[in-house]
Amino acid sequence: MALAYLPAAEIPAAITSLNLLERLHLYLQETWLTAWTPDSWSVYRQGVRTNNDTEGWHCRFNSIAANRGAPDLYSLINLLRREASIISAQIKLMSIEKMRKRQRMNDNGLWKLWDCYDLKNITTSELLHRARKLSTSSIL
Repeated sequence: MALAYLPAAEIPAAITSLNLLERLHLYLQETWLTAWTPDSWSVYRQGVRTNNDTEGWHCRFNSIAANRGAPDLYSLINLLRREASIISAQIKLMSIEKMRKRQRMNDNGLWKLWDCYDLKNITTSELLHRARKLSTSSIL
């Protein structure tokens, strides 16, 4: 949903102005405005907008642990200690690794959209429409 690309303070008004079907509107109100506040899920002007890195680490760690059978507490502690010892090397690799070209282009496009929005050159609806187009083009 492209609503996450808006500033948190403007999300409730955008949901109201979208004239969504009543059930969807109720779901958005109860789940995304009550259970979690927009501050907790808005990615407006945020460089990192997913938890894919965390999910990737978790999947890799699970496969390492599963290869050894169900680890007991001491084996798990050793695995975690080994993981902790390579974190600084991983951080260095991530800081020098270049983003994929398409992702970099989409990121630049999103930041330009946010600049236009902040300058009031585009409306909320235009921002949501263009952000959706950018995010779907990165999937292809």
